[in-house]
Order: sequence, then C-alpha cells, then structure tokens
Amino acid sequence: MREQLADDPFMHRCIINDALCEGRIEWNHSFTYGGRRQNELWAILPMCHRHHGEEAKWRPLIEQVMRKRIKHFNATNDFAAKYPQSVLI
Repeated sequence: MREQLADDPFMHRCIINDALCEGRIEWNHSFTYGGRRQNELWAILPMCHRHHGEEAKWRPLIEQVMRKRIKHFNATNDFAAKYPQSVLI
C-alpha cells in the first residue's frame, strides 16, 4: 500500500492547499471506525504538517475528500460492507 500511495500524484500535495500550508507532507489516517484508525487506501490523505496538526478544524473537508477517494478507488460497496454503521457515505 505504501508504494502505491507513494506513486500517486495526489499524495504529494496537502488536501487543504491554501496559503497557510507549511511543512512536509504527512499521511493522515483520516477514517476512524470502532474507535480505531483504519488503514484503507482511500482513508490515507496527504496533509502538510500544519494542517495535520489542525485536523479537527478541517474535518468537513477531510470527509468530503475521503468520499471522493472512496469513489476513485471504486470502494463504495466494500466500504458499505466493512463499515455499515458509518455515516460517511
């Protein structure tokens, strides 16, 4: 999974992408289910160090990007089967 994400151009820019971006790009495990962070391809999002530290502030945008990534990876059915209690989709 790490190699696949490293080769993805999407993972090289902060998803917030505003004038306040600063620091290196970090991979944020953005989806939590059952009190645990989930290690899914679509749930790992690139964020600069600053925005990663302010993750709670950006939660609506993060969820919007996760929805797009789920569709990008054609994982809608898999998501519904694995995480039936989630309100993300």
